[in-house]
Amino acid sequence: MSVVNARLHAMRERDVLAGLEEIHWEELEHAYGPAADVPDLLRALRPTSKEREHAIH
Repeated sequence: MSVVNARLHAMRERDVLAGLEEIHWEELEHAYGPAADVPDLLRALRPTSKEREHAIH
């Protein structure tokens, strides 16, 4: 496996949102008030599997 392919494989397997629930979002605020909605907003930005595969290849 080439270095590039190994890195792409690692990117596919890595959960970039790991640990998101460990943050006490309800204690934080953003420009529109309580930040409790931030985890769902971040998850909504994740591409679907089809979009993700297309972007990687």
